[in-house]
Amino acid sequence: FVSEYNCQQAIAIEWMKGQPKWCREFGFGWSMVRLPYEILIFGFLQPILAMIAIVWPYSKIAEYVFLPRTSFMMETFSFLIFLAIHIKKSITLLHSGSNKNAAINVIDFEHFVSTSLPMMYHFLWVIGSFLKEYNVIRYRGLKQYLIDVWRLTYIFWLVMLLALYTKVGVDIIVVHDLSTTSMRPLACFTITIGVLQGMRLLENSYFLGKMLLSFQKMVPDVIRFFCAFLLIGTSFAFGLFLLYDDIPGEHLRYKGFDYMIAKLFWALFGVHDIASLSIIDSCSPNTSSTTNDSVNGDSHLTYDELMPLEQSGKLMYSIYCVTVILVFLNVIIAMMSDTYSKVQ
Repeated sequence: FVSEYNCQQAIAIEWMKGQPKWCREFGFGWSMVRLPYEILIFGFLQPILAMIAIVWPYSKIAEYVFLPRTSFMMETFSFLIFLAIHIKKSITLLHSGSNKNAAINVIDFEHFVSTSLPMMYHFLWVIGSFLKEYNVIRYRGLKQYLIDVWRLTYIFWLVMLLALYTKVGVDIIVVHDLSTTSMRPLACFTITIGVLQGMRLLENSYFLGKMLLSFQKMVPDVIRFFCAFLLIGTSFAFGLFLLYDDIPGEHLRYKGFDYMIAKLFWALFGVHDIASLSIIDSCSPNTSSTTNDSVNGDSHLTYDELMPLEQSGKLMYSIYCVTVILVFLNVIIAMMSDTYSKVQ
């Protein structure tokens, strides 16, 4: 129903409602004409228009502000400006807190105006975004909200921002010592996820919209794949861990269950290290492999006893590669291709 032509025309009219007629024209040339107008109205004049809409909610300006496309464009400009300032100020904070003296200088007047005030503004922006998401949950329902990947990623990003700004405020105001070591991973993740959140704003794009919608629909397929991988990978990791756990020699690389999981996970992306499966080659024998002397002179295991273990490890790893990498990866590719075709 939604993809039917007349329905699409009705949605387009509602979307462009209240906009100048020349803004409804399509094409690259018209886009270049609209760009300065939209930067002026939705960017520079946004605070003024928003304040008028709050003070006079029934005025013509408020009616224009609450139109679908106007609200979307204002949110887009607000997000982009927020993200740009956040990246700049995060870099400034990380460099200014390299030592305690520099961290204490952050609270002088110059740094307070240039760094602390924008952080306070960002803190308020995050609180406002939480309130907006609460209204979305009330409107759409919690179930519909939880199946929206972009919304979940967005709320996770807001939580990380709130934690970052809270820590910055406590370090600067209370402790007077900006700990950049503990802050750096959080700041880097907020920047990375924030830039990725920019893709959410491009779903309305004719050029990228279909691909981004397809990506969102593919997420359940990826989740199903990793659930199956978790079961299969854990079983093979347990087997390899028990197989190699008591082998003598600390230099053997298959020691530790966490390393097994990481090894099998990276094997999905072609990172293989077959040499680490070898027990005999990784040891320095004092005798021939056909004798019953111990390896390195400090083990009760002989080469004849180690050979079946090495062959069993290589066989188990080969079965894992065939099962997960050859079969399961092709299954997930087929599932994603089917999802993309349905979206198209």
